Amino acid sequence: MYDLTYNLLVDRVSKRKAQIFSILATSPIPLDVKFLIHQTNFSKRTISDYITEFNKERPYNMELSQNSKNEFTLKTKDPSSISLYLNAITENNPLFSILEISYSYQLAFPRQSSGQMLL
Repeated sequence: MYDLTYNLLVDRVSKRKAQIFSILATSPIPLDVKFLIHQTNFSKRTISDYITEFNKERPYNMELSQNSKNEFTLKTKDPSSISLYLNAITENNPLFSILEISYSYQLAFPRQSSGQMLL
């Protein structure tokens, strides 16, 4: 059920970011853009844009360092920050907010048992 919800609710950009940074986070060696392109089937521009955006934001004090061979390594002082970041980019989705508001509304105004169907 979680996979279905994830696929339905998480937008394409968030999924792509999560996929790229999951690969980088689990790699014991530096990775180049060609490897990321091969693993994800994303364009070089897409990957470069996400890496640039990531380095500007520096979420959870993480950074992507680039060596002289144009290979990237995800660096962090706190390994738990990686999962926090991945959760943040998939859960901070506007659709989740809409569902939460809808659910809260249903709790605040439960259906009456008068036989009426509420939509």
